Amino acid sequence: MRASVASLLVSLTLLAPTADAAEDFVDSRPVRVLADYLRVDTVVPPIIPESPTPGYIPLLVENYARPLGLTWEIMDGRMLLVRWKPEQPTEKAPMLFLNHADVVPVDHGEADEWTHPPFAGKVTGGFIWGRGAIDNKSSGVAILEAIARLKAEGVEPDREIQLLVTPDEEIGGEHGARRYIETFMESFGRPAFVLDEGSYVVPDFVKGKNQAMVAVGEKSYLTIRVSVEGHGGHS
Repeated sequence: MRASVASLLVSLTLLAPTADAAEDFVDSRPVRVLADYLRVDTVVPPIIPESPTPGYIPLLVENYARPLGLTWEIMDGRMLLVRWKPEQPTEKAPMLFLNHADVVPVDHGEADEWTHPPFAGKVTGGFIWGRGAIDNKSSGVAILEAIARLKAEGVEPDREIQLLVTPDEEIGGEHGARRYIETFMESFGRPAFVLDEGSYVVPDFVKGKNQAMVAVGEKSYLTIRVSVEGHGGHS
């Protein structure tokens, strides 16, 4: 799977880059960090439940949280909460962004069918290739890069902005989102609202224009048991 460099640029700047801008972007921090992020093995299972602190936590802390002067918390050795606090105290509840670091496995025998190895973090041809490039590592990098840009422009949030990076969304979130809600959320403030993975930014969807898809709902499931009585027949 691949993430478009141009798409990542649009996601974090809310601008419409030209092809040249996307090419210039290849050597920038978000592309470098995302490529490194893709190289961190976060396949579930087995990363949950007994893995040591995964490599993505120091990667995100050292490239974003620490140099930007953000606060961060590591919970259970595998969950990361990055907090951008306003300078002035506020009673407003925080805004919470969700990001999950885990990815689904590559089926046995499928690795050879990938254009580039799924965990190589290859940057080529204007794309960043790897398992998790779209679902969902690029989102976390884009959010942190957006915070960096806003801070550089002197923007001050009127409430705390939080990014929660969890390790097991693909297998139900028991050790991630559920654990955070049940054990840690009250300590860091019940959020006013939560923004999940969102959707895609498609560059040049219509010639010369980018399309940002806004997701306003979340799919769920419904289990139905159906009983039928009648005369038997074909099928």
